[in-house]
Amino acid sequence: MADTPILLRGGRVYTPDGPSEQAELLIRDGRVEACQSRIRIGPAMTVIDVPGLEVLPGFIDLQINGAGGRAILEGTSEAIESVARALPPQGTTSFLPTLISAPEVELLDAIAAIRKARIHLSAKKDSPAEASISGVHMEGPFLNPEMAGAHSVRDIRPPDPALFHRMADAWADSDGPPSGPALLTFAPEIEGSMNLLEAALQRGWLLSFGHTQATYDEAALAVERGVRLATHVFNRMGVFHHREPGVIGLALTDSRVQCGLIADGIHVHPATLQTALRLKGPSGAFLVSDATPAGDSLVEFPDLHRMGGTEIRREGDRLTTEDGTLAGALLSPRRALENVVRFCGFTLEEALPWVTSTPARILGLEKRKGQIAPGMDAGSRPEGPCPGTPISSSWIRTGRSDGSAWEVEWRWTASDSNPDRSAQIPHTLLMKTFAGP
Repeated sequence: MADTPILLRGGRVYTPDGPSEQAELLIRDGRVEACQSRIRIGPAMTVIDVPGLEVLPGFIDLQINGAGGRAILEGTSEAIESVARALPPQGTTSFLPTLISAPEVELLDAIAAIRKARIHLSAKKDSPAEASISGVHMEGPFLNPEMAGAHSVRDIRPPDPALFHRMADAWADSDGPPSGPALLTFAPEIEGSMNLLEAALQRGWLLSFGHTQATYDEAALAVERGVRLATHVFNRMGVFHHREPGVIGLALTDSRVQCGLIADGIHVHPATLQTALRLKGPSGAFLVSDATPAGDSLVEFPDLHRMGGTEIRREGDRLTTEDGTLAGALLSPRRALENVVRFCGFTLEEALPWVTSTPARILGLEKRKGQIAPGMDAGSRPEGPCPGTPISSSWIRTGRSDGSAWEVEWRWTASDSNPDRSAQIPHTLLMKTFAGP
């Protein structure tokens, strides 16, 4: 049977035309059916009143290594589905499972597991509790070993089109196009990288600079050949110099390149982050979590855990390897959005595209995801503006088989009681409505 239709009303809805306090949302069968004022209440319709809440599109994360205590690199569909279940409470409704450099057999097994989990979750009709797996992100193994960061140097490979084709085959049915959006991070300065670039483009993959020391000219050549993204700009990406701006200078000034950024206040200084975001604008940048199995929260989690062959240590808000190298982030798109509003001077409306419409467009999913509008996936999430106060909140989902509705209740106490910040962003999760298909 079809979903019970849901009418969401009384909040401020962030539409493509801007925030609207008059707009109401009618959600049916996992899609936004209408977004307008004064929608008529029909029979068997569940009405949810959310006065004072901001209603945002679901967030999209293009770089995430794990969540909920599980790692993508475990290489099982069960682990990947566990990650998908951990994301909706953070507001993330779509993501690219990300694989760091690892032995070939582990990468191939993990790619096949991601594909299996994606097919399984896409076929599930009775549970909106998982974020959708939009594709796959291979952050390696074709990187510059001098810029390995938390990647194991022994698992980094020189450009190898044959190995790439084996990975692409694991993501596709055969040697055809990918079964969903697929992204490859690579270092364009390494000998043979242009042959790898051509192989990836022929297979329909997206290409991104990352873990690279490319010069400006080397990066510019790669852009002319088809590279359109840059992975966690500033981190493991050479040095910007006024006489040799390098790949960073190219990424920030070429309008064809969209820049991924880790907005945790640790990987990139807030002033640097603000500079990059203002240079790139709403359509030229996107925020990623780069999360590990520890996820985004500061809740209790082992101070020592593994991701593939890398041992990760937690010290306060930092995740590092044994030698102190940063190894992922305690972050989610929700917290990244909060950070750029709180510390970089952007409004919520200005910052929202960096976790919604821009990553959706990069993946070619802009007609389904990233905005609240008729026909879009119903990955909307209302949030409330009450930092510093105890809050009762609900996660409300529609039933499928019998038309009923059920809810799960949480209680939150926000940690930031600064009244000067409390009006800037609704930073406490109050309600998550649907993960969306």
